[in-house]
Amino acid sequence: MGFAEELLEHSSIILDLLGRNCSRMLESLHIASIKEDSENYGIIDLSASQFLTFTALRHLSVDYDHMSNELLSAFSSGCKNKLETLVVNVHGIDSEHEKVTNYSWIAVRKNCPKLEVTVNLIHSYDGVQGLLDILQPALPLTCFRQMFCTDLNPSAINYFSSHYKDTLRSIYIIDGLNDGFPIPYFSHMEEDTFVMLAWRCTKLEEFTLLGYEILDDDIMAIARLRGEQLKKFDIPLSCIATLDEDEETPARYAYVDDDFVLSVSNSLQWPWYPKDDSELPLAVFDAQADAELAYIDILLSDQQQK
Repeated sequence: MGFAEELLEHSSIILDLLGRNCSRMLESLHIASIKEDSENYGIIDLSASQFLTFTALRHLSVDYDHMSNELLSAFSSGCKNKLETLVVNVHGIDSEHEKVTNYSWIAVRKNCPKLEVTVNLIHSYDGVQGLLDILQPALPLTCFRQMFCTDLNPSAINYFSSHYKDTLRSIYIIDGLNDGFPIPYFSHMEEDTFVMLAWRCTKLEEFTLLGYEILDDDIMAIARLRGEQLKKFDIPLSCIATLDEDEETPARYAYVDDDFVLSVSNSLQWPWYPKDDSELPLAVFDAQADAELAYIDILLSDQQQK
C-alpha cells in the first residue's frame, strides 16, 4: 500500500476484500507501515487467519506488531503458499507481544525453502534493545536495516555473524550525529563487531554505516575480507576515526589520505571513496529534519521490485 496511512488504517477491511476477490491471484501484499513516533501509535487489528486465503502469495511485508507463530503457520507445511520474501518493519514492541519461536521459522522454511527475510528497525529504540528476542537461528535473514534508532546493539550484530553467515547479504544502518560527532559503539569482543561480520558472513554484498564511528583500520579490514564481492560500501568521511599509535581513543576524525583510499579500492577492485557530507541525508546532521526522506525510497524499493 506504499505506506499510505489512509489505506493502512483500513488494512483489515482491504484484506477481507482482497481475500474474497483475489485470493488465488494475489502474489504481493504490502501492509507494513512507517511510524516516526514508535512509542505512541495505534495497532490495526488483523487476524492471522486473514492471510490463509491467499494461496498464490509470494511477497509479504508486515509490521512486527502482527508477527506471530500463527501468522507463520499460514506459510508452513501443508499450505499452498510458497513465500519468497518477507519484510518486517519494527517500531515499538509491546511487553506482551508473543515471541515467534525458532520452531515456527523451521516449519516455514521447510515449506518455503526460497524464503528471504528483511528486518527494518525504524525509529525503534525498543527494537534495538529487544533485537535478540526477535531473532531466531532459523530465521533466514537476508537484509537488516536500522533507521534512526539512536543506538546499536553489538550483541545482535555478533548474533548475525554466528547464525546468518550463509544468508545475510545486506546491512544498512543510519543515524544522526551526536552534537556533530559520530556515535561510538562498544563491542565486548577483541575484534570489531563489523569486522567479524564481514569475516563470517561470506555472502555480504552491501554494507552501509552512516552516523556511527568506525576506525580506518576496520574499514580496510572489511574491504580485504569481502573484496570485490562487496558491491556497496558506504561510509561517511566524517565518521572515519584514526587512532594515533599506542592510543585507544580516536585522535582525529574525517581525515584519510590517498594511500588509504587506494588501499580500500584495491581490495574491493573498484574505485571507492568515503561519502562526503554533501552526499548524506540532512537528517544525519539536523535532528529537526524529516528523517523519513532519508529512507522512504529504500523501503519503497522493496515493494516496487515485488
